[in-house]
Amino acid sequence: MGRVSRPLLDSYQDYDALVEFAFGEVPYRKEPDIVLLPVTRFHSETEAISVWEQVEDQLAAQRIGPSNTWPDVDGIFAELALNAAQHSFSEAGCTATLESTVIEGETVFIIGIADAGIGILSSLRRNPELTYMTNDESAISSATELGVSGTREQRGVGLHFVAERVRAYSGELLIVSGSGMFLILGGRAPLQRNFIPASSLRYNGTAVLAALPIPAI
Repeated sequence: MGRVSRPLLDSYQDYDALVEFAFGEVPYRKEPDIVLLPVTRFHSETEAISVWEQVEDQLAAQRIGPSNTWPDVDGIFAELALNAAQHSFSEAGCTATLESTVIEGETVFIIGIADAGIGILSSLRRNPELTYMTNDESAISSATELGVSGTREQRGVGLHFVAERVRAYSGELLIVSGSGMFLILGGRAPLQRNFIPASSLRYNGTAVLAALPIPAI
């Protein structure tokens, strides 16, 4: 029987463990210097917006790093939180956290969003044009492409925007859903992996961890 992660992540240590679970190492293993948003649960799009507003307030109050980088941190958080609220169909809700730490002179913002929903593959297959998708690995990768969404009406920019902003900062993005994972490390090409055997090692829902390094002023 393979290792099975928890469907919701209830502390930063759980996000830390998720990275190790998915990739075998933890890029940013360090206790956070500042907790901008402790692990917070939300269930609806309205609640996601409320949590996002808390993040906006904390970024302005804490004044961490150059102010011109705050919109990107805020924007990445918003897209991930709204994506989880809109597409996960998670009865148990979603969890979010935002922390920062300093590593080798750089401020690193660490954003974590998780849900116990239907997963990216099932979400995309709700779109009649995407029913051909059959595995988690390709579904996660496709979800980071512009215009790909589980509904025809949705704009489909969420994970694409997140991936592009993470690349711009040479940061790290980990997406785990079902039996698949997708990892961006700085400017390198994305790494995709399918857990084998998929039936014994999987994450029930979707979890995203984004690390955004900001050079010191």
